[in-house]
Amino acid sequence: MRGLWIALAVLAVLAVGTAGIAAVVTKVVLDEQAAAQQARGVSLASCDASVGPTQPGQGERGTVDASKLDDEQRGIVALIVSIGKQRTLAPRAWQVAIQAGMTESGLHNLTYGDRDSLGIFQMRPSMGWGSVAEVTNPPYQVNKFFDVMLAVPDW
Repeated sequence: MRGLWIALAVLAVLAVGTAGIAAVVTKVVLDEQAAAQQARGVSLASCDASVGPTQPGQGERGTVDASKLDDEQRGIVALIVSIGKQRTLAPRAWQVAIQAGMTESGLHNLTYGDRDSLGIFQMRPSMGWGSVAEVTNPPYQVNKFFDVMLAVPDW
C-alpha cells in the first residue's frame, strides 16, 4: 500500500510542473554544470536540456521563482542535490525530490502536519517512515525519500 502511495505521489508531483523547480536546481547548485553545457551548445532553456524548463520561452519564470526562495528553502534544495550527487542519481531524481518537498512543505522542515506528518516530505512516524527524530532530520529525510522513490519501478 505504501509503495502505491509513493508511486501516486511521485506521479502527482511530476504533474505539478517543472519550470520553476528545474530553474531552482540550476540556479542554486548547478552553475558549474550549466557553464559546461552552454560551452557544448546546450541551451538550458531548451526542451533538450537535461534539467530545464519544459515550456519553451519560460526560462525567466523559473529564475523569478528561484529568487523568491528563502535561506531554508535554498539550503534544502542544496542538500537534496548534494545527496543526489553523492548517490550518483540523475538530475531528474533531484528534481522529483525538490518538487515533492515543495508540494508537501514548501521546502521547509516542518515540525507539524496532517496527523503526525513531519519534515520536508511530511513523513509519518506512525506509517513506518522513521522516528520523530529521523523524519525531522533533513539528511535522513532526503535519503529515505530517494530510497523509496528508487523502489518504485520505472520511477
